[in-house]
Amino acid sequence: QATLVADGQGSFWLFGGDRGTYRITGAGGSNPVDSYYRLDIAPPEAALSFVEVGTLPTQESEFGGSFSERVGMSGTLLTGSSQDAGLILLAGGHYGGIDFTTSTKNALLFDPLDGSFTETENSLRAARTYHVAVEMASGDVAFYGGWGSDASSNALARQDQVEIYRRSDRKFEKAGETASYGPGGHAASLGGAGVLYCGGWLSSGGDVYRALSGCVVTTITGETDAVESMPIGLSQHTLVSLDEGRALLVGGVTFEAIGQNEATEASAGSWIYDADTDSWTDAGDLNSARAGHQAVALPDGRVLVVGGTTKMGLYDANPDWGGSPLACAEVWTEGSGWASLGSCGSASSDTPEGAYWPMMTLDPTYGTLVVGGLGPENSGTSGVSLWPPSP
Repeated sequence: QATLVADGQGSFWLFGGDRGTYRITGAGGSNPVDSYYRLDIAPPEAALSFVEVGTLPTQESEFGGSFSERVGMSGTLLTGSSQDAGLILLAGGHYGGIDFTTSTKNALLFDPLDGSFTETENSLRAARTYHVAVEMASGDVAFYGGWGSDASSNALARQDQVEIYRRSDRKFEKAGETASYGPGGHAASLGGAGVLYCGGWLSSGGDVYRALSGCVVTTITGETDAVESMPIGLSQHTLVSLDEGRALLVGGVTFEAIGQNEATEASAGSWIYDADTDSWTDAGDLNSARAGHQAVALPDGRVLVVGGTTKMGLYDANPDWGGSPLACAEVWTEGSGWASLGSCGSASSDTPEGAYWPMMTLDPTYGTLVVGGLGPENSGTSGVSLWPPSP
């Protein structure tokens, strides 16, 4: 539940997070963090350990109060050559635990070179935490989903508003809604075609919920329109950018009718979306079905998938449900399908601990870093793994 970002210069930055136990369906023990850390990979002789750098700035919550601890915020490295290239956009988040009245609209620009924070010209249009942020082909950033709170009832409030952060004036603007697609979805860039957001879940009446298959694309000009639905309804899946106009959908959970305190088995499926034909094609099955995992496109075109759990509910993987956090990784190669890198639950596992919702980020030169996540009892894990590029 921390934010991990590679700065493209050989350093990885870890912002905030929670050292406690996450249980949205029961009592939890939140222990949020207000520090941020740096791990240097370059130069090669640098010590491979996280160093505490400083404390996050104090932010205002939507319904009053201030805090420097932050959980569930997004972090996006601004690439290319336009304004603020090389800075990291940190947006949203909340204090910790399951009190989403502390969700914030605040956004900051962090400079890895001098360690400074600068507020954006305006704030997010909607307070949100556990949302998805994707850099667009234009260099702007699209925001989807997440959670806020209804102040009148202190109830969960899903955020349907799509937003775009415009780098040219450092401002957020509204860009349509995803009202039919629900929380728990995911997004990926399609290049010049825009950003694809799919899935999630909604109530189908009372306390019964269903996974959704709907998808939208947000263009770089700010329009959000429905496109072809996923082959099945999914939540807690991932979408990964491939080449221009294509994205890979991986795993997740599918359900027609479950309660808030119920779970369902993870999916092993994967599919490719093609914007040119507005269609999906099968991309083969994972060796280990998983949801709540992380996925990243490697520089050579393959896709690396790490972590996740075999069974999951709407919000988390309650240990009473019998799911198992995964410590194995897989790589997808187009035309060849999925190949396991290790064996889940054995001495040859790829990560130090099985975890779902791990933090993962890619530096194209120095490799993919995986940090922490939630373990078998939904408490934070401390494992760190690096997959360097070959050789």
